[in-house]
Amino acid sequence: MLSRLSAEDPYAVVIAVDFNCRSSKWWQGDTDNEEGKGFELFSIGLGLHQLIAAPTHIMGDSKPCIGVIFTDQPNFLQSSVHPSLQDQCHHQIVYGELCIQSFNWFEHMGHPTSPNQQVEILTETLLNICSYFIINKIITVRLR
Repeated sequence: MLSRLSAEDPYAVVIAVDFNCRSSKWWQGDTDNEEGKGFELFSIGLGLHQLIAAPTHIMGDSKPCIGVIFTDQPNFLQSSVHPSLQDQCHHQIVYGELCIQSFNWFEHMGHPTSPNQQVEILTETLLNICSYFIINKIITVRLR
């Protein structure tokens, strides 16, 4: 997996997943199991940081952190856990947000004079950002 990730040369690796593995290193109130220990070692080997530090699956007295977000750019993401929108659901909402507030638009876009020029530069800039940060590959599958 590491070689496949490296071959893509991404700016950031983000893995958001609902695991059934536990690690007290992710949330201090949790327990450890073999799967959690294994994935913890795996993520350390890839240089990934786990961002969620709260229980994500609340059912009675059991409160593990199994909904997690891993990244190699921890300053690039803000994350949090929000209560479920339904009372009967025991899964909490794991929320992640890209931190791009510090992007200096005027420095990168210049000072366009007309609204059309502003829209053109903004569109080009956003498409460049998206093409760099979002994996986009078209694959055609033909059934035989």
